[in-house]
Amino acid sequence: MSPKTIGLIAHPGKPDIADLINAIAQEFGRFSISVLIEKETAAIAGKKSGHSMAELGAAADLLVVAGGDGTILRVVGQLGETIKPIFGINVGSLGFLTCASSSTYREAVECIAKDRINFSQRALLEARVKLGEKQTSKMIALNDAVLSRGELSRLVLLCTRVNGESLTEFNADGLIVASMSSTSNATVVPSREGFQAG
Repeated sequence: MSPKTIGLIAHPGKPDIADLINAIAQEFGRFSISVLIEKETAAIAGKKSGHSMAELGAAADLLVVAGGDGTILRVVGQLGETIKPIFGINVGSLGFLTCASSSTYREAVECIAKDRINFSQRALLEARVKLGEKQTSKMIALNDAVLSRGELSRLVLLCTRVNGESLTEFNADGLIVASMSSTSNATVVPSREGFQAG
């Protein structure tokens, strides 16, 4: 899949991120690949306009995320069901889910443009919280879903279901449900053919 349109998203607080965003966009331009930039990312890069996360999810063939694992996890949570393939460029402190470092962005863009990337499927978690008759909207997560008691100083009764089937009930401070994509389980393998996240 050689993408025609890239959605570009970056962590706004990283040093020199504006220069990296502009360099990545320019590099995609060399390959005649259209780049749509997320609103906050566009503002940091000095661009006049940007796109919402929902617009990027609808219009882009591939999302390029410059940041760390936390940035990728935030993007996945915001996209919800409009999730697209994500290629991460690490400018953060953790990069288990990223495919390239910021210093290799040119090679990464070339691999994307020349269809030399391999995709790995990741399971997403869907979580909803129900309190009595009230239910939260659906939340989507890649790594984990965390439910805690909040500021209460006592145990809470948790009734858990998986795919609608009752699993168990227990008293606890909270619950963490982790997927196989949890950062302690992910690997990134550079290869001659390009980058591969597995």
